[in-house]
Amino acid sequence: MAMLTVSASEARSNFSRLGEEIARSGRPVTVFKNSKPWLVIAPAGAAEEREERVTEAVQQAEMSELLRIAAEIDAEYFDVFEALAK
Repeated sequence: MAMLTVSASEARSNFSRLGEEIARSGRPVTVFKNSKPWLVIAPAGAAEEREERVTEAVQQAEMSELLRIAAEIDAEYFDVFEALAK
């Protein structure tokens, strides 16, 4: 999906039309000022959804790390756990 971009002057001149397009399509628009990305205009809720996805990814990474550590402990102390199980 191609990213939509506009200049700061175009965004200022056509803000209502731009806002309607963003709301309709659900796609954010990057506003450039002096040929550099300046800000992103996104539909309401987009930031919260992105934050939820990042939070989920972090939680999954943390769980993977905990499982890796548990597997290392299990491998290192297998004989101890086996003796305790008898």
